[in-house]
Amino acid sequence: MLAGWIGEGNIFYYAWKGFVPPNEMKQMLEEVLSHLEAAKTPLMLQDLQQAQAIANDMQEWMAASWLPRAAAVGLRKIALLTPRSVFGQMAVNQVKNKARVNTTEIESMFFDDEAKAIQWLRHSRTA
Repeated sequence: MLAGWIGEGNIFYYAWKGFVPPNEMKQMLEEVLSHLEAAKTPLMLQDLQQAQAIANDMQEWMAASWLPRAAAVGLRKIALLTPRSVFGQMAVNQVKNKARVNTTEIESMFFDDEAKAIQWLRHSRTA
């Protein structure tokens, strides 16, 4: 996973690079959560273009545990760069559908273009 800040540090960015084992993915996402909490940023860009399938229990954890905690620390908008693989797309859609059931407060939108994703984050910022 690659992670960092875009621009003046108000957008947190991370990119998945292929398949990530569930324990490693949880650890990385906990680190992302720590960065979001420390910086108090409401904006995040997820580059999922190289993301692969995600196990069902990991999808459940992301939707039921991680996303609500991210909302609790102030995350409000996520721009997602669409996975190129069909399995990655299916996994992202399943997490998003499960998150709706858990009524997350985070608005998200899918993009094929990173510049458009960043523009959406910057121009729709409410914080």
